[in-house]
Amino acid sequence: MGRKAKLSKEEKIQLCKDREKGMKLSELAIKYDVNSTTVKQCINLYKKHGCSVFEEKVRNSTYTKEFKQKILCEYLSGKSKNEIIIEYNINKTVLNNCIKLYNSNKELTDYDPKGEFYTMKSKKYTKQEKYNITKECIENNKNYKEICKKYYVSYPTIYRWVNNFEKSLEDKLKDNNTSVEAKHEILLKLKDIEIERLKAELEILKKNEEIMDELEKMGR
Repeated sequence: MGRKAKLSKEEKIQLCKDREKGMKLSELAIKYDVNSTTVKQCINLYKKHGCSVFEEKVRNSTYTKEFKQKILCEYLSGKSKNEIIIEYNINKTVLNNCIKLYNSNKELTDYDPKGEFYTMKSKKYTKQEKYNITKECIENNKNYKEICKKYYVSYPTIYRWVNNFEKSLEDKLKDNNTSVEAKHEILLKLKDIEIERLKAELEILKKNEEIMDELEKMGR
C-alpha cells in the first residue's frame, strides 16, 4: 500500500497537536500514512506560522524579482534549502528554479532588478583583495550595487563575501580558543570598519545639506 498523497488541513493541524502531546515522529508517520519528511515539514511550518499556514490557496502564489533574489542570496550565503522553504512557506520548486536560473546566467537576468551586476561572472581575486573589497563594501553601508560596478563582482558573490566575513569574526569572538590578543585585534578591526562606515554616512549627510542650501538659495 502506497503513502497517502496529501493530508487535509485538519489532518495537518491534528498531526501537529499530536506532536505537542508527545507522539514520536515515527508514530506520526505511521498514524497519518506519510513519510517522515512530510511530518517534519508540517511541524516546522506549524511552529513558524501557526495553523493558518495550512489554509488552502485559492490561486498560485506569485513572487517578485526582489523576493527571488533574496531567497537565492540567502541560499548562496549558506542557509539550507529547508530553512528557506520553511521561513517563507514556499514550494521547493520555487527555490530550485531560482538556483537553476542563477547557474545558467542568461536566464537569471529576468529575475534580477540589478541586471548585469547580478548575473555577471566575477573576476578572480586574491584572498587579500577579497578582504579589501568586502571591507570597503561594509564601510559603505553595504552598497552592493556600487561595489559590483566598481570591481566587476557579481551581486551574490559580494553578498556571500560580506556574510562570511561577518560570521567568521563573530565565530572567532565566541571561540574560547581564540587568544585575548586576537580578539582584541578583531574588535579593533570592527571599530575601524564602523568608523569608516560612519564617515561615509557623514559625507552623505554633508552632501545632502549642501544640496538643500543650494535649493534654498535658488528659492530666494
